[in-house]
Parts: sequence; C-alpha cells; structure tokens
Amino acid sequence: MEGSGSIAVHAGQADFHFSVTHGRKNKIVGSFSYSDPAAGLNINASKLSSLSINANHAQFSGMAKHGKSFVVNVTDNGNPGTNDTFSISVSNGYFASGNLTSGNIVFH
Repeated sequence: MEGSGSIAVHAGQADFHFSVTHGRKNKIVGSFSYSDPAAGLNINASKLSSLSINANHAQFSGMAKHGKSFVVNVTDNGNPGTNDTFSISVSNGYFASGNLTSGNIVFH
C-alpha cells in the first residue's frame, strides 16, 4: 500500500508519504515520512516494525530517527482520496487525524 497527501491540523496542515508492504519472509518493507511544521515535528523512517491490513483499513508502526516511535492508521475509501483517512500517534504525545485534504491512499 502507498499514500501521500495532507491533513488539516490545529495550526495548518501536515504532509505525509508512505510505501509499506510485506516483503520476503513476512518482513515489513517500506518507508514513512510525516511533517507538521507548526508543531515542529518531522518524522522519517525506513524501519517499520508492524503492518496489519483488514479490508480497506491498515495500521503500521515503526521507530523514527531521533528515537520517536509512531503508529499510523489509514483507510482507503476509494477515489477521490479526500474520502480517505489518516491518523498518527507519536510517542512524544503528538496526535493528529482527519480526512485527506489532498492526495490519495491506495491499497494494491
């Protein structure tokens, strides 16, 4: 699955991009980035630790550089992507969620 886009957050907008899949021997392969400039939060991760998919909903987690762990939930509600949802919870207490204001989430 993959996705990129933006969600509205309390002080503007946050942008994300991810590409996540089960690789060989069920290893989680992919990358994730998230940026909320107003909150001063930037996450870049290429080591993901879990992935679960149930119909059009998925959850993945990992550890970002600088030691922050995160959990992301996404829902692919078809086209256009503005019907899709994205949420993130970070170990430092940060949380954001909402419908996409731009972009798309696609399950393959």
